[in-house]
This record gives sequence, structure tokens and C-alpha cells, in this order.
Amino acid sequence: MCGIFCGINCGISTNDRLVEVLKRRGPDFINFLKLIKDNVSLEFAASVLWQQGENLCPQPLETSNFITIFNGDIFNITDKSPESSDTEWLTKQISECDDESSICHLIESLEGPFSVIFYNKRTHLLYVCRDSLGRNSLLIEKEAKMFRFLSTSYNFENGVVMELPPLGLYAIDVTSVTNWKLFPWKQRSDVLFDELKKLNDNFGITVLIEDYVKPNSLSNNVEPKKSFDLFDICRNLDTSTSPPELFETLLKNQNILYELQQFSILLEGSVKNRVCQTPQYCINCLRDRRDCNHAKVAVLFSGGIDCSILAILSHKYVNENDAIDLINVAFEKVGSSSESDWDVPDRLSAKASLSELKQLFPQRRWNYVEVNVSREELNHNLQNHIKHLIYPLNTVLDESIGCAFWFASRGKGLVLQKEYISPARVCIIFNQYKLNDVKINSDQYCQSVYMSFHTAAYSPGYMYAPLTLLS
Repeated sequence: MCGIFCGINCGISTNDRLVEVLKRRGPDFINFLKLIKDNVSLEFAASVLWQQGENLCPQPLETSNFITIFNGDIFNITDKSPESSDTEWLTKQISECDDESSICHLIESLEGPFSVIFYNKRTHLLYVCRDSLGRNSLLIEKEAKMFRFLSTSYNFENGVVMELPPLGLYAIDVTSVTNWKLFPWKQRSDVLFDELKKLNDNFGITVLIEDYVKPNSLSNNVEPKKSFDLFDICRNLDTSTSPPELFETLLKNQNILYELQQFSILLEGSVKNRVCQTPQYCINCLRDRRDCNHAKVAVLFSGGIDCSILAILSHKYVNENDAIDLINVAFEKVGSSSESDWDVPDRLSAKASLSELKQLFPQRRWNYVEVNVSREELNHNLQNHIKHLIYPLNTVLDESIGCAFWFASRGKGLVLQKEYISPARVCIIFNQYKLNDVKINSDQYCQSVYMSFHTAAYSPGYMYAPLTLLS
């Protein structure tokens, strides 16, 4: 996860507070790039979290004809070497585009969660795009005559701020900043026009709709296979059957067994890709590139079956000498004695699951990290940080999950009653999406995305889609 910024007639390098917010998303490197065209000032900035490639890839990246800033992951790239990053690969592909048609063709081929901004120095067009599911954050913000795109902000009480709708590829003439073109992901729809109306109402932006691009992930040629009706199968089972016998009966159904095997392959592949592609240095040893056995990978660990499976799969691919951090978040429960009680249900189930993991894999060093969050600490961080970073913040569930993710990403807790800050670079999390009217290619059905410590710490950005499953 990186932090990206593009300002039209406004800068960031002199805005200390905004720089600090951006740096929280990318602690390994930050840089700025300014240019002026026809009395229009442009400033690009990026804070980088090094998660791919043999060496850190600095941003912004500039070629002879383009400037690129990127935040995200691109899946299923066949021609990228393990030594390079997605940012380097994408910048090279963009630099080879000689017209708008080739740019659209490139964008529709990308799979994965991303936000990207790139500027064509020849045509003076600024291109802005989020993936079709909007998994990586990008805000649009206006204050007086200043206009900017950025991953995260603090400026929610001054000016106008909204999430840039993930409708497709936007093209903006920087000399006429309120006149945009849009190459939409899908054909025209009520949702598209509703979102464009918000842009017009809030920012005075007029959007001309061009031919739509059709990303591979939204291909209508892929039909989901439904080989059985689980409801009908379960309805015909003997209700007096014990749970173990029930599962044995279900697994005798070849269709169910096949789907579970496919799911297992996809899930394991996701964890393997994320774990194996992570630089093999913890946060403390990264700068000097010292070999160490500290934890590089953590799991948000509630003790449920989903996170326990993720812990087992992580164990399979993490170096056998490295620790794995299991992070359990508990929010203060006040009992009748008014003393803090951390034995909430997730804490109890996590302890039980930890015991089983130790029995199954006694050679592994499992660091069980207890993150205890008092009500005072929760309220303080919710008001000052978290409420600005959760989208949508419509329900109590949004808030509770977002808070758990935020405090887990900080990695600060107790191990064996001693203070501990996780040095892990990646936290594996299971998250489930429910999407309507969207068909997803099978090779994108299960992909791993990370949430990173010391990047998200104190100001994690969008905390969605770590292990993306669609239902």
C-alpha cells in the first residue's frame, strides 16, 4: 500500500500535515515532482511501501512522455520478472502507449486492486483510474481554487471531499480542469449517471462519456458453474445426524467435493503468492537488509475457522525458522466491578485455536499478540483517525470491523505479557465481498492483498479486500 497525490494548482510538499498523512501509507520512501504547463502548476507525490521486487521502486516514475504514480497490485502478469515491481511494469507499459486507444486497451487488461494516476507530457492530459471494484482508495478534493487527487486526507471539514467513483478511466485536460472525459467500465447505467451528477454538484465537473472499456474481470463471457443446489442437498439430510457425520455425508457428494478442492487451490495460491512475494526482511531489519528470523507475516487472528486456515497456509510457505505473528484484538469489556476484562469471545476462541496450532506445528514460533484496546483509546482513535478511513461508514459492523483492522495493523500489543510491536510487513486477512451483477474470472476469484504494518499504523487507508472472495 502506497500513498499517492496529484495536485492541480496546489502542492503538498509545503503542507506538513498532509505529507505526514501520506507518509503513513508508505514509510520507506517519499518524493515530490513539480511541473508547470501554460500557467497551470502540477505536483505529484508518492510515499512508497516496499512490498515487491528486489529493490524499492521510487515514485513518482518519469519517462520521456509520462509521469506515473501507482498504488495497488496487478495480478496475472505473465511478462514481469520477479526482480521488478508492478509499478515498474505498469510504467513501462504506459510509456509504450502512443494513443488513447492503446491506453484504454492497457487499462482494461489490468486485474487486481489499484489506483493509478499518470500524466501525458505530450498531450497534457491527466489520466486517473481506480479498479472496477474500487478496492484501493482515491479521493478527490477541492478547496478554493485548489484541486487534488489523493489516497487519504485529513481535510474533511474544509472544502469539498469525496471518493472518486470507480467508473472507469478519467481523462482531464489540466488547462480546463472541470472538463473531463470518461471511458467507463460498463455501458451507461443509472448508477453511472448518479455518480457523475455528484461530481457535477460537488465540483462543477462536466464529464463527456466516451466508448466504454471492458476489463477482463467484468467479462460477461464467464458464466459461473452451478453443479448442485446445496439447499436441496441439506434439506434431504437426516436432521438427527451429528455434525461430524453430516460433513462426512456432504463430502461424499462429488460435486461438493470438487468445488471445495477448487476453492482450496485458489485460497492456497493466494496466500502463497502474498507470502512468497513479500521481501524477506522484517520492518526492523529492512533498511540494512539483515537476515533475521523475526516475523515478516502476521495473521489477524480471531480464532475462527477462516483465520486458522490462513495461519496454517501461511505456515506452509513462511520460512521454517521465522516466527508468525497471530494478532488478536479485544476491545475493553467493563464488568460489574468496573475493571477491564479482555476475555471477550474472540480472545477465548483465539486461545483455543492457538493451542491446536501449537499441537499441529510445534516447530513453528507462533507469536500470539494480544491487542487490548481500552474504551478511551478506541474513542480517541476513532474520532481522530479511523472514522475518516472507513468506507462506507453506514453501520455498526463497518465501524467494528474497521476498528479491528486498524488496531491490528498497528501491531502493538502483548506477547506473554510483555510489550511487543510486530515487525511483520504483511497481515493476512480474510474478507468477503458480495457483489451484484458482476461476473469475475475464476483466476481472479481468490487473490491476496495485504494490509501492512507501520504503513497503516495510526492511519491505515482503505482496509478492504485482503483475501478477496466473491459471493
